[in-house]
Amino acid sequence: MAFVLIPTLKLVYGQRGYCRKESSLHCAFKCLCTWHEARQQALAQNIARTSYVEILNAILSEETGLKLREDNECIEGHLRRECGQIVRKSSEKCGSSHRKLFKKELKLAVQFDDLASMAELEKKLASKLLKNKDLEKRCEDLVKELFKAQDAERMASKNFARAEEIANLKNENRNLHDYLEESWSKRGIF
Repeated sequence: MAFVLIPTLKLVYGQRGYCRKESSLHCAFKCLCTWHEARQQALAQNIARTSYVEILNAILSEETGLKLREDNECIEGHLRRECGQIVRKSSEKCGSSHRKLFKKELKLAVQFDDLASMAELEKKLASKLLKNKDLEKRCEDLVKELFKAQDAERMASKNFARAEEIANLKNENRNLHDYLEESWSKRGIF
């Protein structure tokens, strides 16, 4: 299992009696190492940069139906640092120590404020749907323009072929006219 979200409610008291609700997310080191390698390959191939939060959201939403806010710099930075350290540690180890390292887990405290609310998700979905409709409309317009351009190209090629045919006929008529004038002038008709 790549990770486990423990949905137990935990009240954490900080300074000045501040209370926050949080849950724990347990990610296997091997999973984090894979995420890091995938991001590095994407960077090497100039593919759009994907954040660790986006990767985590893809898995979380499928497993639990929950998503983290994508603008969460705290979790993104924590995952980025931890993934880098895990990759560095795994490159220094081999054999059984490497296997032991990959059996470990990162325990990540996820505060309920870090979770995306339904309103945020619905707003994002609505904007994506609107953008999708705009793109579909634009695609339809471009297809219509393409068909018009193809029709215009066909008409232009027909007109060009007709113009060439007319030019050839005029040239042939001129040659025939010249031939007739020459033959009539030899016979003394003109």
